[in-house]
Amino acid sequence: MLYLDSALKKHPEYYSVLCDVVESIENDEDAVLIDLNKDDDTYLKVNEVEKLLGLSRPTLNLLFDQGKLKGIRTPQNHRRFSKDSVVSYLKSVKDAESARNAFYKCSKDVEL
Repeated sequence: MLYLDSALKKHPEYYSVLCDVVESIENDEDAVLIDLNKDDDTYLKVNEVEKLLGLSRPTLNLLFDQGKLKGIRTPQNHRRFSKDSVVSYLKSVKDAESARNAFYKCSKDVEL
């Protein structure tokens, strides 16, 4: 059995991660993205972003080309997506989904 107190004493940097998880659960969010490297702007490969966003490679390439997902191209011309850009995109999609769900719920309550 793992005791949280002893684990946090060994790894105090995980306290903020746990707080983020608890906040996400309290807000009934469908997904929790845990980023242990918040301070560095790493770049993600296409297959990693496919899994995170649930989008196809052609769609990701289009979003990259349109500038909706930021990133770089490697010397071999491979796309790498900015982690910050992917997280921002994911948040904007979740916000849009929440707004759409609220609209549909509201419209069901209105009698025509």
